[in-house]
Formats: sequence, structure tokens, C-alpha cells
Amino acid sequence: MHTTPALLLVALLAACSSPAPSVPAAPSPARDAGQDSPPSAPDAAGSVAATPEPTPEAGPDDAGDPCDWARLALPRHRAMVDATPQALLDAVADARGDVAPLRTLLQRPALALGEIDGTWRVRSLQSNAGTVYAYPWFQARISPTACGHAFAKTTGSQRRSGQLYPMAGDDTRLAFLGASTVNDDPPRAYEPERSPQSQRFGEENSAGVLYRIGPDELLMLLDADGGERFEVYHLRR
Repeated sequence: MHTTPALLLVALLAACSSPAPSVPAAPSPARDAGQDSPPSAPDAAGSVAATPEPTPEAGPDDAGDPCDWARLALPRHRAMVDATPQALLDAVADARGDVAPLRTLLQRPALALGEIDGTWRVRSLQSNAGTVYAYPWFQARISPTACGHAFAKTTGSQRRSGQLYPMAGDDTRLAFLGASTVNDDPPRAYEPERSPQSQRFGEENSAGVLYRIGPDELLMLLDADGGERFEVYHLRR
């Protein structure tokens, strides 16, 4: 077969227009600091190196003896536990109302604590605004717990329940931390105001001390804030 001059011309033109060999592109400049960085390069084992997570900020140290009442109580409640009968006698020196039975109870000395668990009768004597009010007898119960004893006034419109803790160096008294309730409301536990679980910021908190004044009698000094307002529970069986 003979090639025509026209075909030869077309072949020459195609050879002259072939693309030149490609040249690798130059690497792009590094990114500025602070911008998103590319994925980390695989390490020798083929896995991607993980970015270290920040160490969590240390929280409050809640470790300690769960039966240490002084660690659990707020400062003003520690002062209520430390209230003395004489301080309460001084507070009602000029009070009116049912002062005589309250003074008689506060003047009785503390005895060896002994066994206190079981059912009790309890009456309340309340000092408020210079007047003392004595209430009738209701029911109460003291039960053993891992930290000492649980106390609960179980009848009456005004109730109180909580934990009785041993006091270091004092075998005649028990510290009380609890809360007040009304009628058949569920019992409430003592809650420091720093507790995030309480929406009322511990308004029902109650603190005091229990000691024995007779073979079958106990006394609880409650919520004595240094003024005329406080409450005393007289327990008998």
C-alpha cells in the first residue's frame, strides 16, 4: 500500500503536538500555627498517634471517716452540738411560760450513756422569743447503725430524725445531725448547704447533742444557736 503525501503531513503534525512529561508539584508551605492540623502520621506499628487528653481538674477531697460528725457538720451546727445545759439555762433566765420543767431537766447531770436502743416516749420543750412551750408525749425510736444510732420522732405534727454519732473523748454524749419534717412527710437526712442535691439549702437541718439524765431518761439539746431559740427533747420509757 502506498502512503499519500497528505497522510505523511498529518502524522508529522501529531508527533509535534504530544504533551511533555509531567513534573512533580512542589510541596505546599506549612500551615500557620493555631490552624487545624492534618491527621497525625502513622507510627511504626501503623496506628495513628493519639493526642493526649488533658488531666481532669482535681475535685474536693471527700475522703475521710464517714462517721466523723465534725467533718460532716457545718460550722454553725458544730456549735449546736457543743451547746451546754448551762448556756440554755442562761438563755431562759428571764423567760415566761413552762420554764420550771425545762430548768429542772437542764440542771440534771449527765450519766453513763449505756444502752439506748429501743422505743421511747418523747416530749418537746421549745424556747422561742422569751417564752417556753411544753408539748405532750409522743413516740420515738432509737436504732443501731454502722456509725452509732439512728433517732426518729415518729408521731406528732413536728418530727425529727437523724444520726447519733459518738464524740471523741466523751463517752456520755452523742452528736446529733438530722432534719425536721412535718406530719407524714418522708424523713430527711442531714444535708450540708454545699450539697448539690438539696434545692432548699439545708433549711430543715437540725443539730444537737444527746445524753442520759436517769436510768430510763435521755435529754436532747437541739438547734441552740446561742440565743433564746432552741428545743429540748425529753425521752422516757
